[in-house]
Amino acid sequence: LYFGGLGAGFMCVEIGLMLRAQAWLGSPVLAAAVVVTVLLMASGLGSLWSERLPANRSTAWRLVAVIAGVVLIASFQLNVVGPAARAWPALVQTGFLLAVVAPVGTAMGMAFPLGLRRLEATAPTHVAWAWAVNGCVSVATPAGAMLLAMSSGFGALFAAGAAAYALALVGAWLGGARDA
Repeated sequence: LYFGGLGAGFMCVEIGLMLRAQAWLGSPVLAAAVVVTVLLMASGLGSLWSERLPANRSTAWRLVAVIAGVVLIASFQLNVVGPAARAWPALVQTGFLLAVVAPVGTAMGMAFPLGLRRLEATAPTHVAWAWAVNGCVSVATPAGAMLLAMSSGFGALFAAGAAAYALALVGAWLGGARDA
């Protein structure tokens, strides 16, 4: 649940950010370039910073709860400010997008390595399965995310991302039986 939720959540949020940014930047190439670049850099920093956190159930639980909250806050910011951003110069739009995406990417980048460290300490034989589940879900999610966006709107992707992180939250909570 934990690693599958992280994979689905990351992809829903990434696609939601790209589609939302494209709607007011007007360029799918610029939107994808900014969102993917910032998400990769910020999640890399988050991954690095996660080494400072203890790999236990309460840390994983709190971190995933923070991610779900940050995703909902970012969605709200983009919904409220997005329409006004269409009138801003491209540089200001891009700066706003950076300010919204960077904290989301940093938080999302912390959960996977934290979970891997925790799993490696409690059930090292399951680490390969964690990678496999996360990878499979990350590959399968974009098709469903696009269908969801077309049928229910961009905001539904952020809600689905938050729900996927809630699933990861359940996985972090249930996985606590291994913490000794």
